[in-house]
This record gives sequence, C-alpha cells and structure tokens, in this order.
Amino acid sequence: MSVRPREGAGRDRLLLTTRVMMIPITLLAVLIAVRVPQTGILLTLAFDVALAGLLVPFALGVYWSKAN
Repeated sequence: MSVRPREGAGRDRLLLTTRVMMIPITLLAVLIAVRVPQTGILLTLAFDVALAGLLVPFALGVYWSKAN
C-alpha cells in the first residue's frame, strides 16, 4: 500500500528559505572564524549567541501562561 504525498508537499517556502539562508550565514561564520584566530574567543562567542537565542523562548516558556 503506497501513501500519496499531499498536494503541495515539497513546496514549503519556509524550508526553501532556510536552506538558502544557510549559505550567507555559513560564509559569515567562516569570515568571523578567519578574522578571529583565538579558538577560546570563538567558543565564548558561540556560547553567547546560543544563550541569546534561547533566552527569549525560555523566559516566555516560564512566565507566559499560554505556552505549550
């Protein structure tokens, strides 16, 4: 028994946009890594960026009553 894909499956614009935007983000990360040769600074920068990206969802998840 075969399952037919939904109409329009595979034409997800968000997925396409995400894949296309990975190219400039990767190039920016490589440029930063080349310009800053200290690996400790790069590790600290990566941690700071990850923490900043997780702070708002964490705060909303803790204090917002409608969060799932």
